Amino acid sequence: MNRLPGTSINFKLFIAGCGLVLAICLVYANSLHVPFQFDDQNVIIKGFETRDISNYFNLKEIRYRHLFYFSFSLNYTLGGLNPYSFHLLNIFFHALTTLSLFLVTFITLNKGMNWVTSASLKIALLTASIFGLNPIHTEAVTYISGRSSGMAGAFFCVSLLSFILGNLKSSRFQVRQVLFYLFTLLGMVCCVLSKETGVVLPFVLFLYDRCFMKGPNWIDFRKRLLFFYLPVPFVALLVAFNAKALIGNTVWWLDRIDFVYALLQIQNIKYLLSQFLWPINLTFDYDFAFEVNPDGSPFLSSLALILAAIYLAVKTWKQNQPLFLFALLWFVITIAPTNSVLPRPDVFSERNLYLPSFGLALVLSVFCYHFLLERFTYQSDIKNTVKFLLVVIISCFAVLVIHRNHDYRSERSLWEDTYNKSPGRLRVLQNLTRSYLLEKDYSSAFSVLKKMYVMNPSYYFTRLNLGKIFTHYGQLQQAETEFKVAVKLKPEAPEGHFNLGSFYASNGRYKEALKHYDRVNVNGLDKESQLEYFKNKAQVLMKLNYPHKAHPLIKRYLKDSKDEQSINDGHWTLSKINGQLGKYIQAEKEIEKIVNNNVLKADSYNFLGLQLINKKKLEKAIPILEKALQFNPQFVEAHFNLGRLQIETGKDKSVALLHFESALALTQDPQKKSVLKQHIESLKENNTTPSAKAD
Repeated sequence: MNRLPGTSINFKLFIAGCGLVLAICLVYANSLHVPFQFDDQNVIIKGFETRDISNYFNLKEIRYRHLFYFSFSLNYTLGGLNPYSFHLLNIFFHALTTLSLFLVTFITLNKGMNWVTSASLKIALLTASIFGLNPIHTEAVTYISGRSSGMAGAFFCVSLLSFILGNLKSSRFQVRQVLFYLFTLLGMVCCVLSKETGVVLPFVLFLYDRCFMKGPNWIDFRKRLLFFYLPVPFVALLVAFNAKALIGNTVWWLDRIDFVYALLQIQNIKYLLSQFLWPINLTFDYDFAFEVNPDGSPFLSSLALILAAIYLAVKTWKQNQPLFLFALLWFVITIAPTNSVLPRPDVFSERNLYLPSFGLALVLSVFCYHFLLERFTYQSDIKNTVKFLLVVIISCFAVLVIHRNHDYRSERSLWEDTYNKSPGRLRVLQNLTRSYLLEKDYSSAFSVLKKMYVMNPSYYFTRLNLGKIFTHYGQLQQAETEFKVAVKLKPEAPEGHFNLGSFYASNGRYKEALKHYDRVNVNGLDKESQLEYFKNKAQVLMKLNYPHKAHPLIKRYLKDSKDEQSINDGHWTLSKINGQLGKYIQAEKEIEKIVNNNVLKADSYNFLGLQLINKKKLEKAIPILEKALQFNPQFVEAHFNLGRLQIETGKDKSVALLHFESALALTQDPQKKSVLKQHIESLKENNTTPSAKAD
């Protein structure tokens, strides 16, 4: 074998690795300021549990995708809700995966296949370039919630690399080999805790073992059996014992296995391959059929692909071609957890091709090198042309990555691009509508909703969002009709009852609002809606004079509120509830907790003053109402109420006149102006004022 000196090849590996990392950083640089998208809203922005990093320090209760959500908590702890750090970590994981696969490919060809060092290096670099710069991976890198695939992929490949390094033969079995085995096991655990699809890693390690770990370059299989394979089940049991969520999900998966569904997935393999090789029509939500027709050509093509895969596996095994067998089975094993027998809402997501694509990149690189470059060894012009074309293809991939990242610049641009490519998918239109509503672009949202209505007038989200649109435009009758239809279409859905209840509450129909709030399954709402539910229902109960029922709801709201405005709203509402309950001292304490919002403080003091007036505690009400004016001197109701109190308590009527005149100058309400003028005229004539209830 033609070997380069160790120092020379190590330097070349270092330079090539740095080049790969630099290229990845450059092409993904325009993704660093991409805002949160789609699931990011619920998981990061509204996922208050995810933000608290202390939730993930208890390893005795391992959560679902524990490390994945821990990484979000870490990002939030270090940088808040700035998406920059989230994207930076995503790029880091992708670079780590690419670098690991580069080294895995080089060692496999050089030590496992005994190919010359120069060829191994070139093929490894080409494989890693095709993988690392392929635009189909933008969903796993640029989309923050796609991190589960990139993060699990990084641990998967680092674990594989550690396994390979730990089995390279040395003069004797050293401590470093044990350490590599420990790193392999640790990587395996981290992979599963990032995304449950990592459970296939042991199968890939054993496949690699049987394909390549033969001959003088590798330690004896019995040592691997003793120091690695035997500990694997114990590590798996240890993780499973502390990960009840993982066990629960596994049982749930087993109950949902559908082998007919696998045929549908196989039908999409052709499209997967085309997207990897020609990634110019990528989209966030693919519009694939969900039916398998055993009598049709798609079924026959699926069957043909299965038979072809079996034939290739048997042929490569018999012909002792472990590289192609490994690449083929790598693809099958790594894609099986997401695209085989388990029905999913998404028949295909680009991020699910993240790890499987390595097998494709490896085969493609070997083909390009052996069948294109080596064949024209003595024809330099053709050989240079092939090299130039490969550079052009890789460069085009890089440009396409940059262009695809641009589609993620906002939720609106992402879903508009998705709609252009999947116009017949209702869920795409639903999310496009949502993006318009977030930007308060109601006209665009209404235009999309009309298309959704034509496609399927019985679609729940269409009617629900139409209700929101009509509410915004003040078309209350139409809004109520749409909300009612949504509730009828999906009576178990909490959003329908929540929105209809909120509609009634905002229009003063509190009994009807409470009826629908009582039917809301609060656990089915996202975190933000849950908070709104607790606050709104508490305020409705308060309006219906049930403060004792409202009290625990608003306490729950305050417990989960994080931002200043929400916390102020909670203290404002709780102060009123305590006022209704006659807990005046507690009410004042809650008012004092309101920060940077004098208007809310004034309103709370005014409400507390009214409660004291209703309880005939007029003398105590006066200083409370005066506090309301201290925080908001232009508060019309406080001026009016203080004026009434001055008269009813026999105080100075000139002070009452001053308050009434101030209220008259401040209000624009014709009815209030009329009442205030009557009071002013009566005071000036030195008569008693007309009876009027304090408001």
